[in-house]
Amino acid sequence: MKKILAVMLCLLATSAFAQGFGGGQGGQRQFNPDQMATRQADRIKEACGLNDEQYGKIKEYYKKQQEEMMKQFQQNQGQGQERPRMSREDMEKRREAQTAELKKILTEEQYAKYEEMQKQQLLQVSMLRKSYFSYMLQWDL
Repeated sequence: MKKILAVMLCLLATSAFAQGFGGGQGGQRQFNPDQMATRQADRIKEACGLNDEQYGKIKEYYKKQQEEMMKQFQQNQGQGQERPRMSREDMEKRREAQTAELKKILTEEQYAKYEEMQKQQLLQVSMLRKSYFSYMLQWDL
């Protein structure tokens, strides 16, 4: 009985997501680079206390990053891939470039706050994963 209930819940959740939970065509989200950049810049502004000039620079940097990711995503879709595939080396280069750019914009104190914010986000994601998997294990699937 528990297994049947768990399967039904999974099917219901999958169905709801596929029917437009994301709000785009076929249930996919339509990502707007400007909106995503604004969200990221807002989070950093709140955590690090940016001034308006820093906020503008960070928002512009993230907007460029998002536009590049969108181009790569569209190219991959043309090749039959759903998500952008990046090698570990490419991801490391991108991370290093982001670190260098943020260090140019932020003060040392602000960058330390940024790093702390990143650690907290990783911790939250880790905790969510653990709680999800422990929940799924309780259903004995």
